[in-house]
Amino acid sequence: MFITGSNLDAYGLQNPEIIFPFYPHKTDKPDSLEPLETLYVGDMLPSRYTYYTLLDGDTELFLVPRYFVTMVLALAFGEDQIPTPLPRKVEPDPT
Repeated sequence: MFITGSNLDAYGLQNPEIIFPFYPHKTDKPDSLEPLETLYVGDMLPSRYTYYTLLDGDTELFLVPRYFVTMVLALAFGEDQIPTPLPRKVEPDPT
């Protein structure tokens, strides 16, 4: 699916909450401060298993499974610090 700037908001990509810039692992080049690629993660599909995503500068919309996004967040923040893409149910304190 191809999108334009006017319908980015319909997919949660106008101002996405999750942005993954990908940098080279090791390099001696001064331009290594620029990301190799940037992936914007928008809204979840109604099925709640897939996100709308867009590569920087591209017009083609991609679908990425929720567990891929969760894995990358775990690498970035640590498994115990992952921001949840879904609300968690809080159990009441039994005391």
